[in-house]
Amino acid sequence: MAESEKAADLGVETGGDSRRWDVLAMATFAPLGGFTEVGLTPRLLRADLGIVADVSIPRAPGEFLVAVIRRTSPEGVVPILLTNHKLVWFDRQQSGGGKPTFTGHAAAYNDIGPDVAAETGAGAPVVNIGGGRLVEVPPQEPGLAGALAAALQAISHAARTGEAAPIDAALAQRIVQTIPRAMEMDASLRVQGEDRIQFRSDLFAAVPSAFVSRFVITACVLVFAAMVAKGVNPLDPTTSDLIAWGANDDLRVTVRGEWWRLPASVFLHIGFIHLAFNMWALAALGPLVERLYGNLRFAVLYMAAGVGGAAASLALPPYGGTSAGASGAIFGVVGALPAFLIVRRHAVPPSILRPLKSQALVFIVFNLTLGATLARIDQAAHVGGLVVGFLAGLLLAPGWPRRKPTFADTMRSAALSAVVAVMVVEATDWAIHSRALTIGPAEQFLEYDLQVEPISEKLYKLTAINQEIANLLKDQVNRDQSDRRLDELLARLDREGRENLKAVERIWTPDPKLAKAVGLLAAAQSEQIASVEAVQSFRRTNDLAWIQGDGGFLKRAVELKRLVEARQRLEDAYIRENGLSIKKSEEVPGDGTGSLDPAPPASLESTPVPRRPPTEPSPPD
Repeated sequence: MAESEKAADLGVETGGDSRRWDVLAMATFAPLGGFTEVGLTPRLLRADLGIVADVSIPRAPGEFLVAVIRRTSPEGVVPILLTNHKLVWFDRQQSGGGKPTFTGHAAAYNDIGPDVAAETGAGAPVVNIGGGRLVEVPPQEPGLAGALAAALQAISHAARTGEAAPIDAALAQRIVQTIPRAMEMDASLRVQGEDRIQFRSDLFAAVPSAFVSRFVITACVLVFAAMVAKGVNPLDPTTSDLIAWGANDDLRVTVRGEWWRLPASVFLHIGFIHLAFNMWALAALGPLVERLYGNLRFAVLYMAAGVGGAAASLALPPYGGTSAGASGAIFGVVGALPAFLIVRRHAVPPSILRPLKSQALVFIVFNLTLGATLARIDQAAHVGGLVVGFLAGLLLAPGWPRRKPTFADTMRSAALSAVVAVMVVEATDWAIHSRALTIGPAEQFLEYDLQVEPISEKLYKLTAINQEIANLLKDQVNRDQSDRRLDELLARLDREGRENLKAVERIWTPDPKLAKAVGLLAAAQSEQIASVEAVQSFRRTNDLAWIQGDGGFLKRAVELKRLVEARQRLEDAYIRENGLSIKKSEEVPGDGTGSLDPAPPASLESTPVPRRPPTEPSPPD
């Protein structure tokens, strides 16, 4: 016999209302409300509503939710649901080596055995409802298993026999007034549940695998592991360690032109706690946004926000310092969520739209407020990433629900992604040059000198070898040995000189005068290479013009010395003009011709260089 058929015989005083069974069910489960893990309708917590909306259970006409028991597991909250008709619970099923799943069960109250009892289970207390069916209850609530068993025994007895204890008239009247609200809430939950199920189905149909989020998390963890393996402190890495691994540093980016630090710093973290928090946030938010936008658009959006945040950190005050982390990119992911909801607000059900907007807003407000109170947090990167993510999200938001992508859809995604990438590159270039304009003369010169010093030292060492070249050219005693040594030396000087010239070309400084000094250094290095080439040409042709002529070895050496001295004068003038207290000294190399100076042509002629016959050319190696 069904519960509704038995209700007329229960003798429940409800002031003439026909819902006697509903009153009995709510009154029977009312004592459970004294436990913290139990919620009673219609005063369910927001968390309870979310749980119930996520659980799709069939309901008979007139059936509504009475109570929710929250049971927490490692996989999340697994509820026990009590309606006015049945009990619903879930069992954890462990698949072979895979992620555990939960199987749902339901039992009508007239199908629950008469000997309901609370028992001690293997890991938590359980309620045995007969037929080998065990319902696990929260272990942290002493007495809940017994109270639930007593309530189920009472309601099942009433459902099977039509017999129930009398209910206080005042309590029954309050319950009668509550039932319409309970039914209204239940109807709303059904709609939300259907919306959530459909929305979740659309998400997984659009993007079956959110592999970009997993790749980013894996990459960040591997970079951190590599740092630790190389001896970096996992809790408090030093600034020099971070810079060595690619952290964002305004002087190195603006003055040295190391723009690659902007994307590299997105995968670098300042200690384990920093890494753990960011990866937790990305794991929670990334897959949802990736499924909304698609894999390619999400990847572009993530990197655009990360680079944009790093550029904002570089361009906005307070200046200076070293920064790293995925925070800017994660803020961009959060910013893309409201952007999508704005563009596609008519495609997303209101029951989905409202909580998503609220979650995004809470995350943004909380983290920006936290960043404003803690000095070490890079607020500029957060704001920059948020703005870039929001703007990129507006442009990249796809149609919804997503259909199976066609070739045209793929091309459109690629085109929009390219537009976002170009816009971020242009904005980043502007940020770099804007920051460069704020760098003072002392900072600029010190950064310039750090770049130039090793290159200048290398040039000096290469030029100093000119003495040995001159000696080898004049050696008549060990001619064959000197020729072999000369060819080896010229090949090495040519190779190292060209490597040094490439290093000069990588120097960047925003100051025009220092940029001119870099140009003189490049010209001096080019002269060194040309002097080596002149000797190599002499070795091939035995033409003395390659030694004494206008473009020959000796003239090249003199010109090199002039260029180095000109650069030294330019640096000294810069220091004086800007009132800097920098002691800049550099040994200016001579022309490197040894005894051939000061009258190279005469000296060379007085010590003739032997000519090899044309049939025995001496290649430069």
